[in-house]
Amino acid sequence: EVGVDVNSCSLHILQKVPSLTPALCGKIMKSRPILCRRELMSISGFGPKTFENCAAFIRISGGKEPLDETLVHPESYSLARWLLKELNWKLGDPTSVGVDKDTKVQPEHRQRITKKAAALFGISDERV
Repeated sequence: EVGVDVNSCSLHILQKVPSLTPALCGKIMKSRPILCRRELMSISGFGPKTFENCAAFIRISGGKEPLDETLVHPESYSLARWLLKELNWKLGDPTSVGVDKDTKVQPEHRQRITKKAAALFGISDERV
C-alpha cells in the first residue's frame, strides 16, 4: 500500500514522502497527533503546493475524516463521497461492494455513473 500513517511512521519514513523537507518532517513529528490531513496546513512552512504534492501519500488512521485513511486526494473527497452514495458502498466495508452478480456494478452501469460524475464534477471520464 502506498502512503504512510503520519501519526505512527518514523521520521526516516516520513522523509520519503514527496515535498516534505527534513525540517517539515520534524515539525510534523512535534505536532502529533494529527487528526486530519487539512490540519497539516497549520504547520509553519506547510504551504498549499506542499499539501497538494504530499496529501495523497499521507494517511491519518482513526482521524476526523474517514477518507484521510485512503488513497483519495482531498481535492477529490466530494467526488468520492458522491460515488460511494451513488453505488451504495460504505467506506471501509468491502462487503458493501457486493459479491454476487446482482450487486456488482455492471459495465454499462459503471459507464453511466462515470459520465454522470464527470459532468457533475467538471472532470474527464478518466479522472472518475
